[in-house]
Parts: sequence; C-alpha cells; structure tokens
Amino acid sequence: MGSLKAEGLTNLNNEITIDGSFINSLDSPVIMINRTGKIIAVNRAFEQWQDIPRAEVIGKSIGDLISYDQPEAISDYLQSGNFKSLNEALLEWRFNTQSTIRITARFHSIRLDNGESGLLVIIKKKPSAHEDLQLYKAVFDFSFNAIAILDSNGRYLMQNNAHRKMIGYSNEELEGKTPAIHMGEQAFQEIFKELSKHGRCSGEYECVTKSGKHLFIGLSAFTILGSDGRPEYYVGIKRDITESKKHKEQLQTSQQKLRQVIDLVPHQIFLKDKHGNLILVNKAVAEAFGTTVEELIGKNHRDLHPNQEEVERFLAEDQQVIQTGKEMFIPRQPFTYADGTVHWLETRKIPVEFADHGTCVLGVSLDITRRIQIEDALRESEERYKSLIETNFDGVLIHDRGEIIDVNQQLADMFGYSIEEVIGRSLLDFASPVSADLIREQMLSQSGNMIEVTGVKKDGTQLILEVISNDCMYQGRKVRINAIRDVTQRKLMERAYRAATERALLYLDLMSHDLRNQFQVVVGYATLAMEMLDDEGLRDIMEKIVKSVDVCESIIRKVAITEQLLSQSLREVNLNQILYTCLSNLRSKWTNVNFIIQIEIENATIMANEFLEFLFTLLIEHLITHNPHDDKTIWLSAIEVISGYNISIADNGLGISDERKPDIFDIHRRYGGIEIHQAKQIVERIGGSMSVKDRVPNNSELGVCFVIYLPRVPLDIADTT
Repeated sequence: MGSLKAEGLTNLNNEITIDGSFINSLDSPVIMINRTGKIIAVNRAFEQWQDIPRAEVIGKSIGDLISYDQPEAISDYLQSGNFKSLNEALLEWRFNTQSTIRITARFHSIRLDNGESGLLVIIKKKPSAHEDLQLYKAVFDFSFNAIAILDSNGRYLMQNNAHRKMIGYSNEELEGKTPAIHMGEQAFQEIFKELSKHGRCSGEYECVTKSGKHLFIGLSAFTILGSDGRPEYYVGIKRDITESKKHKEQLQTSQQKLRQVIDLVPHQIFLKDKHGNLILVNKAVAEAFGTTVEELIGKNHRDLHPNQEEVERFLAEDQQVIQTGKEMFIPRQPFTYADGTVHWLETRKIPVEFADHGTCVLGVSLDITRRIQIEDALRESEERYKSLIETNFDGVLIHDRGEIIDVNQQLADMFGYSIEEVIGRSLLDFASPVSADLIREQMLSQSGNMIEVTGVKKDGTQLILEVISNDCMYQGRKVRINAIRDVTQRKLMERAYRAATERALLYLDLMSHDLRNQFQVVVGYATLAMEMLDDEGLRDIMEKIVKSVDVCESIIRKVAITEQLLSQSLREVNLNQILYTCLSNLRSKWTNVNFIIQIEIENATIMANEFLEFLFTLLIEHLITHNPHDDKTIWLSAIEVISGYNISIADNGLGISDERKPDIFDIHRRYGGIEIHQAKQIVERIGGSMSVKDRVPNNSELGVCFVIYLPRVPLDIADTT
C-alpha cells in the first residue's frame, strides 16, 4: 500500500454534530470515520472524485482505500480519540489506480448519533495535469466570451460553445477554415499580419454569421509561442458588441442632432466652468471668435477674447451666477469680435450642474446690434422727418387717432389753409360727409391700405383724393402717417373716357344691328332675283353680291367682338391648353392644310381672357384664307423667353413686302385687314406685343411670320392667386 505524510498539524478546538444531508451539500470530497477507522459515510463529491459507488465504500476501513507508511499519524488519533490535536495536513495519497496526487485534508472532531466521537475528513484536492486540462477545458467551454484557437497557419483548431453560438458554424464546418469565413479575407489578413508582427491584436470588426446575420465584434487576440520561439497557436477572444455599437451610434447621432440644432440657432450658446473654460459652444460663438467649434472646446475665455476688460466683466458675471445660483439677464453689453468689430449683445445666464465640472454657467446671447442701429436710425429719422415730408410732392399728414399733429406745406396748400390752421383739428373737418364713415374705418384698420375719399377745400371746392396710411413712431409714440394725393383731374378724365367709350359701344351696337337688318334684305332680294333670272352671267353677278354680303356679315361679327374686348377682365390661363385646343379645332376644320407644330413650353401661365384662343384662330385663319397656294402650310412654335413667351405663326403664302411691313399694324392704312388689327388689339389688351417678319429671312415672297409676345404671370400675382 502507499504512505501517508502529515505536515503542519495544528490543534482543533471545536467539536460538531453532523448528519449526512450536510456533507452532501459540500462541494469538496468528504469522508466520515468512526473511532475504529471504519467509513460510515461519504458525500456525492467523494463518489465523483474517486469514481467509486457509495455502497462499495461504506463499512470499509479507510486503510482499504488508502495506504500509508506511518499509520501512527492517523491511527493514534483514531484509537486515542484525541481528535482535537489534529487540524490540517498536507498529504500524499496513492489510489488503487496507482495514480498519486497531493491533497490538503482538514480534520474535524464530530459527535455521532450514538454519542460516540468520530472524524470528519474534508479533502482539498490539488489537481493533476489531467485535471488541470479538464479545468482549463471547463473554463474554455463555459466562458461567456467567444474563444477560438487557431493553428500556426491561422486555421481553426477548436472553438468554445459561446463562439459556436455567435457565428453559427459547427466544429466540423470550421475544420481547416480561417476566420475569413465569417469576417472576410481582408480583415483576417490584417489581423494575422498584426499578430505576426506584434503578437497581439485588438479592434472592432464586422462579422457575418452562418445564417447571414451581420454582427459587430470586439476582438482581442494573442500569440502562443512554441519551444522554438515561433508562433504555435493563436487565441482569439470575441465579444458581440452589436447592441453596444448600435447604442453608441444612436448616442452619436443624438449628439450630432443636438449639435445641428444648436448650430442652426443664430444666437450664441455657450457653457463655461467656474474657471472660464469653454465646455460647449455653438457655431455662432465660433464665428464670433473667428475659429471653429472644435478649436474652442477646452480653451479659456481669457486666452481667446481680444478685449480683456470685457473678459473680466463676463467672468465676474459668471461667478455671480455660480455663487448666487440665480439667473442673470444683461439687456445690453458690448462684445468685441475677433475681427475687431464691436457688437451689442443681450445675454441670459443660468447656473447648471454639469458632470465632472460642478456648477457651470449656461449662456445664450442675442446679437442686438442691428436693433440698436435701427433704434438710433429712428431717433435720427425723427430729427430729419420734417425736411423729408416738406420735400414730398404729395400731401403728408400725421395724426393720432384722428387728431392732426403735423402736416407738410403741400397738404396745407392742397386744402387752401396754412399749416397752423390745420394742426390740432380733426381729419373729418377736411372731408365731405359722404366720406366720413370710410375715414373712420381707415383709422381703425391695419396700416398700408389705400382708400379714395372726397375732401373739401377751405373755399368749399371738393377734391377727389387717394389716401394711403402707415403706422410709425413719432416723438416716442405710435401714430399714423397719411400720404394724400389729389387725383381730381385724373378722375375727371377717366370719367370722360368711360363716357366716350360707352357712346362708341352704343354706336357700334346700333350700327351692327341696323346694318345686319339691311344685309338680310339685300340677301333676300338677291336670292329671289337669282331664281327669276335665266341669264348665267347675271346669276354669277348675283352670287358675288351674296358672297360680298356674307363677307360684310363676317366683318360686322368681328367688329362686334371689339365691344367685349373693352370690358373683358383678365385672369390666369394656361397657355399650353389654349394652344392645343385651338390647333385641334383648326385641324378638324382645315383638313387640307399641313400644320407643323413645335411647342417648347410647359404649364405656361399668363394673364388673359377667353379671347386668347380667338386671337390664335383669327390669325391662323387669316393666313389660310389669304394663301393662294393649293399646298397650304402653317408653322406654329412656342418658346420661353426671359419674362414671358414668344409664339410664332407663319405660312407659305405670298408674304408681305418690306415696304408694307412698317405699316401693317397702322390702323389708318388698314393694310392688314380687320383680323390683323383685332389680333393686335387682343395682344395689347393682355399686356403683350406683336411684330411681323419674313418666314425665310431676306425673302419676303416665301411667306410671312407673326411673332406674338405674351408676358408670364408676375410672381407677386401668382403668390396671391
């Protein structure tokens, strides 16, 4: 048998009573021995350690399992019952398997159920090389971190459970493979190169699992050298940092958004610690200092500001905010920018607790330089306004809720009074009764509106006036200033023009009505005469008379349209839609005419009316009817120009000579006929223009080209419609 060596024995001064359930709860191997050396109990840990069933152990002598050269070391204690003198021993135990390990055993005196004394032996085993390997394998397999071991060529040798779960490949699937299988060849080569050069490598890498899931891993790898000093193994420890990286990116995104927000704010935003060091600034602060946000962070205010007197004042304010814990508002203070210009700031400072910095000062400064300049300009303008209104061609009147407080000389002359006679009186003293209510409404309405009223001069003469009002500051109070223009003569002329127009339209209506009646009589008699005549020559003459009457009827209809042109209001219309509608109708009517169309505008909007389509129809039919050729062709193109659109309409007719072109639109010569003059009238009614040229440059015999310019809708009109 073997031997038992006891070393470092110490006294044990306690005695305990114990049962089987207690020893089974212990992780260490435990043996219970009575005073005769018989084993009366072992725990499960002992069974697992010795690989011996409990039934084969109970009742046997401890010497049946363990042999030792100095039996007195234990047997004396068993026989004498003096267990208190034995505490702990470092022993060499040799098992039946002939293997030997060194263990530490603790001995405890116990009281058995029968009242006798016994010995409790708790074994603290020191693992063998085999057990070391088992321990390392347990650590390897049950580590929360993913661990893999590679051979000297970088191919997988083994992986633990965490690694297998992370990337999804079995041991068989990784056999002979490198980590490039899940992290890509380029990343693997970079890591392998770093390990070969330095023996260690760490970093964050993207990984694709067997199922195709993308992960971010944190890798820490190192080299294990062989006895020859060359790399023998590579160990990689991986952590799934996908979520943490995602949270980190979300935090960075949040910080970037915060940075974008404060940088978009035009006011200066800053955070300073108690020493004046800048912790946070926005772009407006950086621009004031003539640098970047990154350059300012961590810098002290004293080292940046060009005016040290201002700096000391700012820092004194900061200290007051920190010490009192109260908000501070500075309505107006100078601040010198990096370029030397002095700006005026309105600043609000509050105390805030900031991590790692204690109590800090958060400030927001509004640049009020422009506002101060405006206030100064207003003060100067009040000093100059007198000379300004005196040189105005219109009458200027300033009133406070209807009481006149100042006027210029033009206003006084307009009503036949002196300035002194006007100041202090009511606005209504200079208005006719019919305009009193309108003036009262304007006094209460928003400024900027214009009204037309009737005024009364000192001698009783009535004036027609246009009045526009605006609010303004005058001697520290808000008043209303009125610009007044005498439009009496203009209004009288407009009334006379309207009366003349109405008379002309009346005459035009009467003429159209009466002439049409007479033409109907002529056509009736001519038709009757043709039926009674046998002479073909006379019948031909009568047919020409009827055709001439039809032409006259057509002329009267076209002239009658002029009446509507004078009163038709303008509105927004789509030029493309009108052109396509007109061309569709003309193609259906004139099937023997070849139309060549090139429209290069889209959604063109102009101010016009229903006569715009009539304009194009009128002009195109004029060219068709005056073209003697059998193969008639009409060219129509539309292009966009700087402020509107050019529509060109041309034909292959006889053209217009250079001598007659200048007079084609002259109403007194009537070279163009009523269609041309009506077309020009429609174009001018909607604010456009019309010109004529050769279809083929420098060859007036190959057809004519009319160019119509139509202005687009102005932006201010388009925005309000």
